[in-house]
Amino acid sequence: MDRRAFLKASVAGLSSSFVLGGISAGLPREAKAANLTFDFTIDEVMKTVTSSQDVLTWQYVNAVQPGPGALNSSIVVNEGDVVTINIQNNLTSNHSVNLVIPGLLDVSAAAAPGAMQTYTFTATTVGSYCYFDNVNGLLGKAMGLVGPLVVLPVDGSMALTPGLPNPNNYNRDYVLLLHEIDSRINDAIAAGLTADMNSYQPNFFFVNGLSYPDTVFADPVNGIIDDTKVIYMLSGEDVSIRLINGGLIYYPMHFHGYHVNVINRNRVFEEFIVDKDTVLVKPDETVETILNVGTQLGLYPLHTHFVPGVTTAGKYAGGGLLMMKAV
Repeated sequence: MDRRAFLKASVAGLSSSFVLGGISAGLPREAKAANLTFDFTIDEVMKTVTSSQDVLTWQYVNAVQPGPGALNSSIVVNEGDVVTINIQNNLTSNHSVNLVIPGLLDVSAAAAPGAMQTYTFTATTVGSYCYFDNVNGLLGKAMGLVGPLVVLPVDGSMALTPGLPNPNNYNRDYVLLLHEIDSRINDAIAAGLTADMNSYQPNFFFVNGLSYPDTVFADPVNGIIDDTKVIYMLSGEDVSIRLINGGLIYYPMHFHGYHVNVINRNRVFEEFIVDKDTVLVKPDETVETILNVGTQLGLYPLHTHFVPGVTTAGKYAGGGLLMMKAV
């Protein structure tokens, strides 16, 4: 099936029972600041990218609170929280790693192989963030050491920027971590070789660690949708969609059926808000949007306009393609 025929069929031809859920975490915690501790391990994880291919990745793993989708970690805190993150480096290769969060924890010490490192910071500013390793330059991200962090308003309000008028408040909140890998890089590291990042050309693409059809379906063969994976939204709601680029390439995210308002880029308020059907998310950038759900109900694709990004090893459809489900 060609690309246009697929998109048309996706909108018109799929149905399922409705279950309240979503591809994101992001449920507000108790409205007060606290002292929080997260224990991460840095593990080598074999990721299945096709039915016949597994790829070695490096992952931040939180066994107690894994992330949305197939992410092994994510963090949701309140404004004012004092946050401690312990990382235990379990990599068998001779790579030290760290964890940085631009805007919250810009510089941090490395954990040597087999060692632990502790980081403490205060969640001073509401908004969306990405944490990643930068000890290894671009290699850490390329190997998979990325994750999303959201700081919610301490007063419990469901707003992207507290105190500002609409379109800023939301009824439902989604976090989409965009990421990709070049399996040649991963295979080189797995073989104990040096990876050439100058030739980086990704061939697998993910939203919250999932690739299509796993971003949409519980049973792809029979077309049974998993409502805990799609962006599930009700008519009349304002839906927050947080786009976090944890990869090394640009993601022009394109919305079918609906437009969104870009509210913040890297937690900086957009003074001039206009409706957009395509939102560019640059590397290291977080973009917070609000989608007002109207009366056009049904399934609508959301995907990157970078054509290889909706393929898996060059085969369409795959990669960073998911669905919005308006009911």
